[in-house]
Amino acid sequence: MINGETLEIEIGNIGLRIVTDSIRASRNKTDSVTHSHTSYELHHLLSGSATLEYEGGGTEISEGETLLLAPELFHRFAAGSEGALILSLSFYLERRGSGEDLYSLLTPALPEKSSPIRFERSDAIDGCIKGITAGAHSASPFATEAVKASLALLFTELFSRLAGDGAKSDKRRGGEKYGIRGFVIEEYFNRYYVDGASLSELSELLSLSKKQTERAIKAAFGVGFREHLLRLRIKSAEELLSGSDREIREIAEAVGYSSYNGFYEIFKARVGISPEEYRRAHRKQDLSISRGK
Repeated sequence: MINGETLEIEIGNIGLRIVTDSIRASRNKTDSVTHSHTSYELHHLLSGSATLEYEGGGTEISEGETLLLAPELFHRFAAGSEGALILSLSFYLERRGSGEDLYSLLTPALPEKSSPIRFERSDAIDGCIKGITAGAHSASPFATEAVKASLALLFTELFSRLAGDGAKSDKRRGGEKYGIRGFVIEEYFNRYYVDGASLSELSELLSLSKKQTERAIKAAFGVGFREHLLRLRIKSAEELLSGSDREIREIAEAVGYSSYNGFYEIFKARVGISPEEYRRAHRKQDLSISRGK
């Protein structure tokens, strides 16, 4: 990942700007000075324990917990926090576009200058943090995109928790897909539908029971977890069959099937024709369209 880059992330009409230089994991020192920022600041404790002192108070933070600080809040990590490994990043928020107004849903829940907001440890947050730290130290040409994806998941998780009941009230605004929770669901499926998607993990990410998560998915997409996962895989397979020359066995693996026979049976049952027949039919369509131009 390139230092000095500004990462632009959008969640609905919430725009985030994060400078990569602000993403850092460092050991706390006893000489931490009192300071403030013009941006929001996030601190996640990777190991150890620490005490954050701020105007008017202080709070202890344990391993795996996260603190969100408002702009202009003077703070420092107090003596006694030596050796604590803390991942920090700074970000700016702004309203963008004309999509679903998640910005107005979120802003009343953001921290005030008087005190930070604490997020308890969870597998969902830990997973996002691991993705961020791995990407930040990677030399891969895709490292920046990997970090952006992990940041998007992290902030949708945090914003969903902040919005709380506000996110649940989205049904009055036009349906459950349309809130921050809906974006968490959508982002999760888009990222993990090929490999590793599980109802248990998504339930943890949403802080809901499996039954509640199933209801949220049905409200967003009209079908449950397994059916939506299957539809995404079939749609992706159709695109690869019609738009690439990859072998069908490779396509089966690319959309999440380890068994070619299993993929073949499911595809034919869903689409009505075999993968080979689908490819031939769509290649003929493309050829006739190009000749008609």
